[in-house]
Amino acid sequence: MKFEIFKDSGKISELEVPLYEMESGAEIYVGRSDDCHIILEDQQISRHHAMLFWSNDCLNIKKLSDLGSIYINGVEQKEVSIKQGDKVSILDYVILASDLPTNGERIQDSPLIDEPTAIMEGPILEPEPILEDNIPEPEENEEATEVFNEEIEASDDGSEADEGEFEENEDSAGDDEFAGGFEEENSFSTDGANGDESEDEFNEDLGFGGDDDGFSDDSGFGGDDEDSTQVYQSFAKYYLIIDGEYAPFDKYQIEDSEIYIGRDPEKCQIVLNDPEVSGRHALIKKTLVNCTIEDLDSSNGTIFNGERINKSELGNNDNFQIGSTIFTVKISSDLIESEKDMLMPVDDNQEVEVEEVVEEEVDYNELDTAGGGDFSVEPSEEKSLFKRIWKDPKKRRIAIVVGLLLVILLLSEEESGKKPASKAKADKGKETKVEEKKAEQKKELPPEVIAKLEENYALALAKYEGGEYYEAKEYLEIIRSIDPTYKDTETLRKLVQQGHEELLRLKAEEQAEKERKKRQLKVKALLEKTQEAVKNREVQVAESLFSQILELDPENIDVPQLKLEIEAYQANEKRKKEEEQRKKALRKAMVDALSPGKTLFLKEEWYKAVDRLSKFTQKPNIDEDLMKEATDMLKQAKVNLSAQINPLLGRARSYREGQDLKRAYETYGEVLKYDPSNEEALTEREKIFDSLRTRSMKVYREALISESLSLFEEAREKFEEVQQISPVNSEYYNKATERLKNYLE
Repeated sequence: MKFEIFKDSGKISELEVPLYEMESGAEIYVGRSDDCHIILEDQQISRHHAMLFWSNDCLNIKKLSDLGSIYINGVEQKEVSIKQGDKVSILDYVILASDLPTNGERIQDSPLIDEPTAIMEGPILEPEPILEDNIPEPEENEEATEVFNEEIEASDDGSEADEGEFEENEDSAGDDEFAGGFEEENSFSTDGANGDESEDEFNEDLGFGGDDDGFSDDSGFGGDDEDSTQVYQSFAKYYLIIDGEYAPFDKYQIEDSEIYIGRDPEKCQIVLNDPEVSGRHALIKKTLVNCTIEDLDSSNGTIFNGERINKSELGNNDNFQIGSTIFTVKISSDLIESEKDMLMPVDDNQEVEVEEVVEEEVDYNELDTAGGGDFSVEPSEEKSLFKRIWKDPKKRRIAIVVGLLLVILLLSEEESGKKPASKAKADKGKETKVEEKKAEQKKELPPEVIAKLEENYALALAKYEGGEYYEAKEYLEIIRSIDPTYKDTETLRKLVQQGHEELLRLKAEEQAEKERKKRQLKVKALLEKTQEAVKNREVQVAESLFSQILELDPENIDVPQLKLEIEAYQANEKRKKEEEQRKKALRKAMVDALSPGKTLFLKEEWYKAVDRLSKFTQKPNIDEDLMKEATDMLKQAKVNLSAQINPLLGRARSYREGQDLKRAYETYGEVLKYDPSNEEALTEREKIFDSLRTRSMKVYREALISESLSLFEEAREKFEEVQQISPVNSEYYNKATERLKNYLE
């Protein structure tokens, strides 16, 4: 069967899959991830959006994502069977399945061995990196030691069956990350040497290299896939739960480093079709450490946890509002979820005791007496995996690096809690010293100074409560110059400073609000003028006012509508002008077509005028006045032509009746000069010409006979008769004329 993928009515790719593979349980994944068989590149499509599979002797499609939709022949579906000719629509993409088998069609030939098909493989799930096994916990070391000792004791029995069993276990280990550590006796020497193994083989044995083992793309330490998640990125994933009338999604995952929110669909990833939202309203920035939201100087601002902010860091369960749409931030961590059963909470300043596991030394003599193998030839391999790694310098360095990475990841969250604790201790010690110093100074101050301090402190407090922060600050400066530690002077000073800053902020906001209102009034006045200009169709004035309004309020919603109105007026005027020019050009063409016939009519060339005017009157879509003028001239030309040729036709008929055929012939010729198409003249003239030619030929031959008999006088008379009978410039007229020239000489 074949799958064809279209976008915007254009075919972009196709995929052919044997039917027997689909019947064998193969699955085709559809989405924007690179590991999908049918890749649809669109941010609104999930990584694994849908799946095609064979079930119940038919092709089926199933929706895998909670987001987005799948339409089968225009109807939204979640799981449905597909028939030949069905159209599967996902946003702008269309998938058509063809070459589907009918109900009675069966597969005749199928391969005996299922060969691996790269196309039909499902998403590859990388094995979880056995990171904890590289540095076992103390409890795991004890268990590993006991198991390993049991294996040694079992191997000491010296039976060949045990050796074969060991080799079988070694083969069945496959790609186990630690299988390389037990393959050869000299893999780990007791003096820390690496033997003949290369560094790459060593890294692969420990699980730090290779394509299939060690740190795969899923763990965040390698891979060239753009969608792979790095260490810190996989530690926390950010989601937005969107609620509101204009919400484009129910849930949105923040994957890109910058996400724009606004009304402009070309510049924003999250589009809110809300008139209260600016074109580019806010920006969410995601880094390896945190995620922040920043307001882009929007008109209505961004409300974060009930406060209007410029920029703030996003945390779990934080809320922010843009227009009428509310966003809730959710943060999840795959690492914490997978390790939550292994991680335990630790209180601040709590000491964690680590118990070192001491391996029990085994007396080889005891093993020998117990019937073990001969250990005198080669030293026994270290039983503890931890010690074997620790004795090898390269493995020890790698183990230390991995351990440090784990410690950094696990303690990254605790660091934020420890810093406030240490800071609190420092502040506490500092307060103790300040109190001691304060007590000593109080002992040294005289009563009158203390009274002055009390008076100034009371005045500062009163001014602070009255909102007179500047005066309160002056009194506090007097107190600080004498005794900076007097009572709560420092705290009161900070409160005064905060109140002063708040007052300045409120004044600034008030001033900004005044300027905004002033700007709105100005915009309103300009808008009224603009509406009047648009109503009166004053294009230049309206365009000038448009520029002034947009300069004061770039996002004014009334200007685009007025612009559309004025542009529609301009387009209509342009259309009228073009229509008028077209009509003028058409009229000129009609006048030019009539001009030749009219000129011939004025020259009294009636036959030609009739011909030209007749052709003009046969043309379609001629103006009525021009048609009337042409018709009148045509009638008059026909009348005038008839007046010319009718007398000549009468004379020609008289000459013919009187048997004066030559003159009749010549008269008909004059008629044809005026009217070359006159049927009577053409017909009669041809008949007369044939009759005259026959008579001229007969007389001319008689003249030749007389001339041959030397009857020259008779011959001359015959030649003259030929001239009289034949039309001028006819064949025999010219021959007779030539003959008579000899007689004249």
